[in-house]
Amino acid sequence: NIEQQLLSMFGDLDGKRDAMLRFSRAVTGSYYFAPSLTRLLSL
Repeated sequence: NIEQQLLSMFGDLDGKRDAMLRFSRAVTGSYYFAPSLTRLLSL
């Protein structure tokens, strides 16, 4: 789930921040969507 991924990226779960955050800065809000294999196969 996206909430767990965000918590993990910002170190809220284990105290380890994602290294990507050292090189990037959010300018606008956005999120990623990865469809399931079932959804991909139905295309």
